[in-house]
Parts: sequence; structure tokens; C-alpha cells
Amino acid sequence: MAINQLRFSEIVAIGHQIKGACLNLGITELATVAAQIEQSGKDADVMLAKQLRLSAIDAFVRLKNYVQHEWTSL
Repeated sequence: MAINQLRFSEIVAIGHQIKGACLNLGITELATVAAQIEQSGKDADVMLAKQLRLSAIDAFVRLKNYVQHEWTSL
């Protein structure tokens, strides 16, 4: 994993890709966390990147649950 191996350029790239994809879909909460991950990579702040990774996972789980709920109510 990029965070554990201190590959900051990869952290920046992953954060940027997730941010862009989420913004295109209007998923602002996850886009915000991804932007923070991108910045943590630029700042070489591994501890923040690790914390934000958990925040991103939580946001993704909430999104997944929302989408599953919406699809079952169609």
C-alpha cells in the first residue's frame, strides 16, 4: 500500500483520481476527503494520510449503504 511504503507521489495521484471521480458524480463528502488525502501526500504527512484513509473508507461505506437503500426502494 502506498501509505505504508511512504510512496507520496502515489498517495497524491490516488487522492487526485478519487477526488476527480467523486466530483464528476457529485459525491462531495468523499471528494473532500480525497482532496485532503491528495494534500497529505504533497505534504508527506503519513499519519494524516492514514487517518484520512479511514475517513474515506467510512464515507465510502455510507455511500454504498445509501445507494443500496435507494436501489431497493425503486
